[in-house]
Amino acid sequence: MDLKNINVIYVSPSKEDKIFRINLFKVWEKDLEESILQAYLAEGDFQRFMETLREVFQITKEEHDIFKYGDSAFYANMKM
Repeated sequence: MDLKNINVIYVSPSKEDKIFRINLFKVWEKDLEESILQAYLAEGDFQRFMETLREVFQITKEEHDIFKYGDSAFYANMKM
């Protein structure tokens, strides 16, 4: 997988077990596209992931509470 192809990172938290589902997309039209990678991270790992995300990608837009309270979509371009 080439990180340059990633344009949207979608994060959906689960409050019950403190697990975060991460989906990476080339293109994201909400329910129409399938992610090219899906990962499940514990809360501590998620915090490190978000720090790394901001180091590697320039976030151009954020959307929150899209499908449920607490979820987020980060529109991004890989930093050169």
